[in-house]
Amino acid sequence: MPYQLSPSLRHTRIDHEGVVLLQEAGEVLVLNDLAMRIVELLDEPIELERLLDRLQAEYATDRATLEQDLVPFIEELTATGVVEPP
Repeated sequence: MPYQLSPSLRHTRIDHEGVVLLQEAGEVLVLNDLAMRIVELLDEPIELERLLDRLQAEYATDRATLEQDLVPFIEELTATGVVEPP
């Protein structure tokens, strides 16, 4: 099952950072470049493995490290309402 952004979420990129607006919660998050890229990739529903593939192709890191960092981040985004769980 794919992950995807919450439909009430709005986001934009400003230089090498991103701003995410959680409309229902009235919260604003400021994300670094990589975190914002993950949010951008989640604009369309995407499986975790495909997300890992895309990020590995774009960033110079090994897959094990990427997965070790990505999974907790996706869990955090899900807990805050940014991402809808599969």
